[in-house]
Amino acid sequence: MSQHPVYASTAGIAHYFRTLPELLEALTRQGIDCIELGHSPSLAGLELPQGLSHFKARFLLHNYFPAPEKPFVLNLASQDAATLHRSRELCVQAIQLSAVLGAPFYSVHCGFLAEFDSASLGRKLAFADLCDYERGYATFTESLTLLLARARATGLRLLVEPNVVAPINLIDGRNSLLMMAEPRELARLLADFRDGALGVLLDLGHLKVTAATLGFGIAEFIDTVAPGVGAFHLHDNNGLADQHIPIQPGNWTLDVLCQPRFAGRPVVVEAKFNDTGQLVEHCIWLKNLFNR
Repeated sequence: MSQHPVYASTAGIAHYFRTLPELLEALTRQGIDCIELGHSPSLAGLELPQGLSHFKARFLLHNYFPAPEKPFVLNLASQDAATLHRSRELCVQAIQLSAVLGAPFYSVHCGFLAEFDSASLGRKLAFADLCDYERGYATFTESLTLLLARARATGLRLLVEPNVVAPINLIDGRNSLLMMAEPRELARLLADFRDGALGVLLDLGHLKVTAATLGFGIAEFIDTVAPGVGAFHLHDNNGLADQHIPIQPGNWTLDVLCQPRFAGRPVVVEAKFNDTGQLVEHCIWLKNLFNR
């Protein structure tokens, strides 16, 4: 097996805690020293960034962290001026915080071709103001150009996470809502940003669902994005929905991670667990597996 740093995502256990400090205390007390700050409980009692130094851990920031006071759907391809501005500003702040924390990169979801109701995220999407692909792509790449300038200035990479396309979100059998889901889209994006500062956060759970929905091969997608892969999100599902199930021994994702071309890439456990202890046990199992 290839060696990989293993990170525990706060998203998998966030709903069991009132505050992020309580969650971080529970993880670090049980020996977890690599943590992705994604979906999280309240930051009450935690001053950023200095409050994180209390916890002896390496941190990565993902997407909505730190969460805005007024929820919104982060969309770097939004055609709504206010949403686009808020999305870019949140990412700029996250890049700056990532640099202060010594993280190697900041990761963010790819853009959407419509405006979504935040309450529908994770299920059948409620949307409005659908735009055409090329217009959305132009806005998305403009956003990435802006963010990459900030990332390069701080020595960070920017990783984009391809969207998951479930059957319930097809329109007349087509994916008209979610950008960066197919191999050809990622090939185009990586060709447009060739200096290596832009990379891919390859979510293997997302890939399983999207490949089944849109009818392309998982291996084809992986080969397309492989040169740009900077990290992985690790979880599993039934191929129909993004369920965030912990992987089991012999899971197909382990065959991907053991490939020499991905050696050393961080692996973030983004599965959901019944308690903190299960997440800790899962991370320890993966560390032992990758380092044997």
